[in-house]
Amino acid sequence: CIVKYLEEEKNTCPVCDTIIHESHPKQYIVSDNTLEEIVYKMVPGLRERELSREQEFYERKNLKWPKADLIASLQKQKLGQPETESESNEYKESETNFHRDDEQIRFILEPAAVDGADSELAALTRKYLQCSQQTPVNAIKKLVAKYVGVSNHNQLDLLCEGSRLGKDHSMKFVYLTKWRGKKDPFLINYRISQDFR
Repeated sequence: CIVKYLEEEKNTCPVCDTIIHESHPKQYIVSDNTLEEIVYKMVPGLRERELSREQEFYERKNLKWPKADLIASLQKQKLGQPETESESNEYKESETNFHRDDEQIRFILEPAAVDGADSELAALTRKYLQCSQQTPVNAIKKLVAKYVGVSNHNQLDLLCEGSRLGKDHSMKFVYLTKWRGKKDPFLINYRISQDFR
């Protein structure tokens, strides 16, 4: 509903009328799973009420509720009923999906030109990457260091739009703050850190 509201050339919150973003409000609305979990732990029964409201919404629209199988499995666990083998395997698979269900971010990795000259680092053979939006910049630095032959990933800088990226920033944060919604995939450059030259 919020996305449809923002598509109508509106850039404010429908409840409090606060401006989300002047030109690209849809790119600045994200769910905060950590905060959601904290709220669910602090307010007893809130998760169940939210799931119930969600289920009622899908039923009113005559749509299949995507979480129906998950809820049935959780209810069986609460009642102490053993899961069937297929349900148990589904749970194990979902536990080990390594963020494949997260929103994915696509970007290009290229060596940065230093003072107008070509980079001293080699270009990657596979420069197009896709990863979870939660991937930290430090993980990308480690990957690049491995493929360009740099022994310590801390000797590398990753840049987006000329700005050095913080090692703890998520790729979603980089996309929203540095790339600012330009055409995908976005470009990340790498170079030897100026601290190590």
